[in-house]
Amino acid sequence: MKYCTKCKKYQTSVNTDGRCYKCYSLCIDIKERLEYLRKQIENENISYGEIAELQGLKEYIDKDDVLLLEWAGVCEVCRKPQDDDERCGCTNKDAE
Repeated sequence: MKYCTKCKKYQTSVNTDGRCYKCYSLCIDIKERLEYLRKQIENENISYGEIAELQGLKEYIDKDDVLLLEWAGVCEVCRKPQDDDERCGCTNKDAE
């Protein structure tokens, strides 16, 4: 048994990157979904449901992907979620 670095469980097989097959497949599916959502944003055709889905996938968004992070409601500086009613409290000068 080998240890999966993603799900933190012992599995029968683990890829060279340290993830079990289930976690690896999940990450591939999520990346494809994030690219779909990016295209919806670029085409100005994203729904409220898709924005909510994007917010749920924020932990999988690359830290340099400003477009998806912004639409997911994540602060570019501290990477914390932001609400419309209150700021995250970081020292982000652009957010003011």
